[in-house]
Amino acid sequence: MYVFLFLLLFTFTNNLLCQNEELYRITFTDKNNSAYTLRHPEDFLSRKSIERRLKKGISLTKEDLPVSSAYIDSLREKNIKIICTSRWFNTSVVVFPSKTAYFQTKKCSYVKSIEIVKDSFSFSYFKSGKYEKKYFVAGNFQNFDVDNPVYMPLKLHNGTFLHNKGYKGQGVLIAIIDAGFKDITSFTTLNYLLTSNRIVAQKNFVNDNEANFYSSTHGTIVLAIMAGYIKNSYIGCAPESEYLLLRSEDINAEYPAEEDFWVAAAEFADSMGADIINTSLGYSTFDNKEFDYSYKDMDGNTTLISKGVNKAVEKGMIVIVSAGNFGNTHWHYISAPADAENAITVGAIDTSGNIADFSSRGPTYDGRVKPELVSIGKNLITEKSAGIFGSVNGTSFSTPIITGLTACLLLAFPDADCSAIKNALILSSNNYMSPDSTIGYGIPDFEKAFNILNNIHLQENFSYLYPNPFRDKLFLNILKDTEGMITISCYDVFGRNIFTLSQEKTFQIDLSNHVKQLTNGIFIFKISDNTKTNTFICIKTKK
Repeated sequence: MYVFLFLLLFTFTNNLLCQNEELYRITFTDKNNSAYTLRHPEDFLSRKSIERRLKKGISLTKEDLPVSSAYIDSLREKNIKIICTSRWFNTSVVVFPSKTAYFQTKKCSYVKSIEIVKDSFSFSYFKSGKYEKKYFVAGNFQNFDVDNPVYMPLKLHNGTFLHNKGYKGQGVLIAIIDAGFKDITSFTTLNYLLTSNRIVAQKNFVNDNEANFYSSTHGTIVLAIMAGYIKNSYIGCAPESEYLLLRSEDINAEYPAEEDFWVAAAEFADSMGADIINTSLGYSTFDNKEFDYSYKDMDGNTTLISKGVNKAVEKGMIVIVSAGNFGNTHWHYISAPADAENAITVGAIDTSGNIADFSSRGPTYDGRVKPELVSIGKNLITEKSAGIFGSVNGTSFSTPIITGLTACLLLAFPDADCSAIKNALILSSNNYMSPDSTIGYGIPDFEKAFNILNNIHLQENFSYLYPNPFRDKLFLNILKDTEGMITISCYDVFGRNIFTLSQEKTFQIDLSNHVKQLTNGIFIFKISDNTKTNTFICIKTKK
C-alpha cells in the first residue's frame, strides 16, 4: 500500500492506536436553523481572517457559515459521534453507533447524502500486519559545512535577495497540514521559533487524542526547512514567519476520510487568518481498492481534497502542494491535490538541478502543466532528527523551500493574491518558455519575481494574463477591486484584430473559449477600462 506522504525513510513511532470505527460523510441539504449569521463573522472567523478577506476584496457567503448547529445537535441526540465538519462543502464526518442510527439519519429531511469514507478494511488491513509504508531513503551527511549545503536553497532561488532586503516572513502566517510534528522541542533548528512564541496553534484533525498529535517527525522536518535558525549555522527560508501546525494524515492507514480531515484543517487555517498553506500529502490509492482514483480523476476538480485546495485559494490563501514521489513507479503522475488548478505544485530536483527520478510527473488529466515549479528535494541538507543533520529526499522537502520564500515575497507585496504570486514565480522561472511535464516552468528566481511584482505595482497595472505562454487555457485576472466595463482585444503580430469583447469587471475572466481558435504564435492583448490600457505580449504554444 502506498501512503502519499512525500518523505524520507525514517522510523515512525506508532503511538496512534488504530481506531476501529467506520466513518461516514454526511452532506447536508442547507445551513438553515444555524446559530451563526454573516452579520457577525467574528463568531466563526478571527479578526485576521476577516481582514484578509477585506484586503483582497473577498466577500463572505453562506459557504463561510459553519454547518447548521441544529443539524449537528440532532445528530448528537442520536448518539452519533462527530469527527469533523466542513463549512465549505456543508458536510460532517461521523461515526454511527448502530445500523439503526444510520438508517434513521438517512431519512432526515436535512440529509442530502451519506457515503462511507473509511471502512473496516482500512483498520483490519493494518492490524493484519500487511500494511507497508513507502518512504525514500535519506543518505547520511557527515561533514556539516555551514558555508555550503544548508544555504543552497536560498542561493538557488535568489532567496538571499529577499532576506537581505529584510523580508524574512515577519507576520506571515503559514499553516502546515501534515502527518505530525513529533520532537519539535528537541530539534535544535527550532529553538528560536519556540522561544519567540511563533507557533500560533496546533490541532489534530485525525482524532481527539492530543498525545497522538506527535506521531510523525515528517511535519517537524518540513517546519525546520522553513522556520529553522541557528546563528551562523543554519537559516530556513522563512525564519520569522508564524506557524499553524495541523495534523490531517493518519499514518496507520489510507482512506478517503483523510481528505475530509485535510479540508477541516484548511478551514481552520482560514478561520485563523492563515496567509499560506503548505501541504505534502496526496492521494490516489487506498487500503480498500474500491476507493482508488484513476488518472482521469486528476483533473483538478474531482477529488474532495483538490476541491478543498481550490476553495482555500478562493478564500484568499496561497496553497503550495508537493507533486508527489511516484515518478519512478507504475503511478508516475501527480496525485490529488497536486492536480488542483489553484495550487502551486512543486516537484523535486537534486543539488545539480537535475529532476529527481521519484518526482511525480504531469500533466493533469485535462492537460495543464504540473508541477509548475521545482526546488531541491533530493539530497537536501537539513536537520532530519533531533540534533542530527543529513540529506533528505522527497517533494515534501522541495515544497517548504518554495513556501518559505513565498512568505517572504508576500511580505513585500501583502496585497498580492495567489494568482499574482503564482504568475510572478512562473514568469521568473528558468524553463518559462518551454514548460514540460517533469519540471514544469522550472526553478523560480525570487529576485526576478520581486521585480515582476514591483513593476506591476509601479506601473499601476490593473490586470494580467495567465499563464504565459498558454496552450488551451488563458485567464485575465483583475488586480484592483473596481467596477465597470472592461474591453479585451486580441491582435496578431501584423496588427490584425482577432477578437474584441466587453464585459463587467470580475476577479477572473476565462478567455479559454476565445483563444482555442488561435494558431500557435505570438499575440498582443490590449486590456482597457475607462482610465487606462494594459498591453501584453502572449505566446500560444503547441500541445
